[in-house]
Amino acid sequence: MKPNQSYVFEFGSFRVDPTERILQRNGAPVHLTDKAFDALLVLIQRPGHLVERSELIAAIWGEAFVQEANLTVTISMLRKALDEQGNDSRYIETVPRRGYRFVADIRRINALESDSGVSGGIPPGSLSWVKSFSRLVWGFSRSHKLTALAFALFLIGLTSTASFVRFHRAKADRVDDRPLGVAPLSIKSANSGSRTRDWEAYRLYSEGRYFWSKRTQEGLRQSIKLFQQAIARDPEYAEAYVGMAESYMQLPSFGMEPAEESYSSAKAAVLKALQLDKSLPEAHRCLGVLSFVYEWNWSTAESEFHHVLEVEPDDAVALFEHAKALAAMGRLDESLEEARRAQRFDPASIRINNELGRIYYWHRNYDEAISTFHHVLELDPDYWRARTRLGRTYLAQGKYSEAVHEIQEGRRLAGENPYIDGLLGYAEALSGDTNGAHRILAELRQRSLHEYVPAFSMVLISLGVGDRQQAIHWLSKAYEVHSEHLAYAKIDPLFDPFRSDPQFVDLLNRMGLSNTGTATMNLGTGPLFEAAESLKATYASD
Repeated sequence: MKPNQSYVFEFGSFRVDPTERILQRNGAPVHLTDKAFDALLVLIQRPGHLVERSELIAAIWGEAFVQEANLTVTISMLRKALDEQGNDSRYIETVPRRGYRFVADIRRINALESDSGVSGGIPPGSLSWVKSFSRLVWGFSRSHKLTALAFALFLIGLTSTASFVRFHRAKADRVDDRPLGVAPLSIKSANSGSRTRDWEAYRLYSEGRYFWSKRTQEGLRQSIKLFQQAIARDPEYAEAYVGMAESYMQLPSFGMEPAEESYSSAKAAVLKALQLDKSLPEAHRCLGVLSFVYEWNWSTAESEFHHVLEVEPDDAVALFEHAKALAAMGRLDESLEEARRAQRFDPASIRINNELGRIYYWHRNYDEAISTFHHVLELDPDYWRARTRLGRTYLAQGKYSEAVHEIQEGRRLAGENPYIDGLLGYAEALSGDTNGAHRILAELRQRSLHEYVPAFSMVLISLGVGDRQQAIHWLSKAYEVHSEHLAYAKIDPLFDPFRSDPQFVDLLNRMGLSNTGTATMNLGTGPLFEAAESLKATYASD
């Protein structure tokens, strides 16, 4: 029998064996996570060429939808394994806002694999392809209600076709721009549990999820268009409706659209998804978020999250969304426990770690919150939500200059965002820069004449400049439009200056928050409360 032919790759002092999935340096093994190894294979198969971030995400996480930040973390791990530090780019060059390029010279060397004929089963070099193809068929069988017996019969048939698999492997070795050991994009990206039979609809949906994960204004708008196109291709594509709902739910946090409009669109989309597939966990999870963030319907939110977690107890996203709902109700100890469970299921997730930091902040454990946000920023220095939340934590500690710096960084990274502008004006006022705060307030008032400016931005900056009456006025407006920020009014330190105000107490009562749990900290105290009282006294004396 003739031996099979494959290749190993060498660059610098490193040697990569794609078949055995081994990276060595000077003959010694170098540990890499599976995702980092996949990223390396993608890059070394296209030396000198730009590999777009979307291509890498599809090749590495084709079976799941992840944020771009996960790729940033994976590339960072790969660089550490290759001993790249700081601005050192001996091997991997970053192309800003685009992707990465492998820049080192690569030697591709023939290697002999062990013999494996048809009777011996599937060749070792084909195992990665077989696993990916098996996952594809398993996902397809689940989504189309095929039995386990049918799937087993398929696998039995697959083992008798090793000659076909070996032919596929030999063909793959001749394709220079596809990474060895990584499944072809069209196969791996198909394994999503998708319930559409239209491949083009699935492609549009996948692209929509990619743009949704960017968490930018442009990305969210583009994602909605792509989900709409997917639905036009397949009007019964439930997951596409969920994707569209989740995109609409993000718009208010960027000040792009009033919450009442965005959440109404999201609610309609998620109800359509449930009409098409009432068992879809993603739809129930989305409905749970809508119920507590916008509708302040705490019992429905709990019911929806419990439903998801009974079906999929390791759903990390459902766990941290449930954790946020528990926190909003004042059940902070339960919330922290749930958030830590989510982190255990997905410890490298930037989004989950960032939410854990926010729960520490709500818990008034500011040191732990700061440590967690710094950890997130070590993974991705450009994650603007961690910057702004770190700034809010510094505000709650009375460290106003540090708060201004972090919020300014968040504003730079996020782009135009009137919520961040309001937060920055508030921080500047507390730091003593009242001129800067008044300037931002004037800008927001001017912008509100021709574009949407969240009422909560005006709450913060009015409070910062000492106009408590205007702050209460805008707080009532935020309540009228169901601002997503009010969902956390019971426990967020930003609301401490209002806690003794009868109108705020009445607002909490109307939201059903007065008797939904006891927060484990002293509300209505601390630096923000004291600063507001000082500003109120100063304003009253003017």
